[in-house]
Amino acid sequence: MTPEPSARATQLLAFRSAALTLWGTSAWQEIVDRLPAETRDALVVDGLVVAVGWVPERHLVKLAQAVHDGPAQGSPEAYREFISQVIALGFGRVRRLLVQFAPPSAVLKRAPELWRHDHTHGDLSVIEKGTGSVVHVNHEVLTSTPLSCATCAEMFRAITSLTRAKKVSETHFLERPGRLRVELHWE
Repeated sequence: MTPEPSARATQLLAFRSAALTLWGTSAWQEIVDRLPAETRDALVVDGLVVAVGWVPERHLVKLAQAVHDGPAQGSPEAYREFISQVIALGFGRVRRLLVQFAPPSAVLKRAPELWRHDHTHGDLSVIEKGTGSVVHVNHEVLTSTPLSCATCAEMFRAITSLTRAKKVSETHFLERPGRLRVELHWE
């Protein structure tokens, strides 16, 4: 296990792919230019995005902020569209058969296992509630800013939207430092 909370580099690749798809090469370069030097050096080596292994999640939080403040121009709608694209090009592409024909409860039931595959630290639990679920994320880094909380919540909403669920919505809040509660509802 890595000493600091990290995520698979495939998440970074999905962020890059989503930015290129929505806004093009110049927007990706703007995002990279907005990153603090330490983060830029950790995520982009000799002009190439880190594509294998693990990347510290603190850098992914900064990457999300650069997207939000840059090409998304601080727009919640544009940022949600971006996160939906990240999920479609990352999680959705890799696990298409799992989500495409499955009811949301089946996908969310596997969420803790999928979390452990993609993250070195923290944990996730899911409580089913009829046409909804409550997801708890326990993670110091991914719950450290309002945008990182919104990013987590939107990722779960976007994943659930890839299933047979219709009109998926989410609400989220910190129950305490380090513990995010995401409530998902669908038809």
